[in-house]
Parts: sequence; structure tokens; C-alpha cells
Amino acid sequence: MLISVASLLLLLLQLLSCVGQPLRFHSPYAKKKVTGRIAHSVTFEWKFSGGVHTVIWGLANKKSINRISGRLVYLNRRNVDVLSPGLVPVAYRGRVNGTRTGDSSFGRASFTLYNVTKDDERFYGCLLTPDDPNELAISDLVQLAVVGMYIYRDLETQGRGRHLVT
Repeated sequence: MLISVASLLLLLLQLLSCVGQPLRFHSPYAKKKVTGRIAHSVTFEWKFSGGVHTVIWGLANKKSINRISGRLVYLNRRNVDVLSPGLVPVAYRGRVNGTRTGDSSFGRASFTLYNVTKDDERFYGCLLTPDDPNELAISDLVQLAVVGMYIYRDLETQGRGRHLVT
């Protein structure tokens, strides 16, 4: 396999660019409020750089900045969610998804919460763990505010019982 000099230089520059760079969010929410609608989906997205090993998304404890109290998605370097479904809190099972693009030095993580309910109104966090065991993990928090309501129409006259309308 032949590799051009230009390709080798580009690879070397990419490798050198992440050496010694601390973990960093390039698009932090910094505890900002994001609005979601009942029965809809909401997606949170973070751009990051540095030597990122894993990206974790979950229920945040706003008093302890690097603490995720309930893990929802745990993405390794290959964009594989390595969190056992049984460890995801019951209320979120089947309603969360995450993806990671890029590489460990520059990338993006997106997390989606499906079928939003009023109970989902809270803080969520994204935690980046470093490749370097001597470096500290960093996190960013976002607050989800939920709007909308459930309206039930009585359709008993049509033999269907109650029907949910959002």
C-alpha cells in the first residue's frame, strides 16, 4: 500500500495537533435552557476536541459538575454504545440514542431523547473522558424545559375509548 507524502504529512499534523491539548467543548450549553415539546424528540449536540476516549450522556447533578447520576448513553471511540440496556433508568429505556462522529482529537456527539414527557424536564450532562489517564474528565450541562400538554378526547361514541392528542 502506497501512501503519498502529502497524506503522511496531513496525518502527522493531525496527530501532533491533539498532543498536549486538553479536552475542550467548542459548543457548550453551559447550563442553558433548551425547550422540548411533549411527545416530540429533542436532540442535544456537542462539538469537542482533545484526546477524547469516551463520551457519556446522562442525567446530571447540577451541583457536582462532573457527575452524571444516571447514564443514558456511553459511546466509545468506535461510536458503539457500550452501556448495557439494563443499566439505563427504566423511564428512558428505548427512548434515548447517541452518535459520535470524528475521531478522538476532533468530533461531535449528538444525543436524542424521543417521546419527551413532562417528567423529562431536568438537567442533562455530557461527560468527556480523556485518553490520557493523567488528565481530568470535563462535562457540560443543559437544562430541558418541556412545553405542551396531553389532551384526551372522548371518542367513546365511535367505540374507540379515549384518544391521546398532543
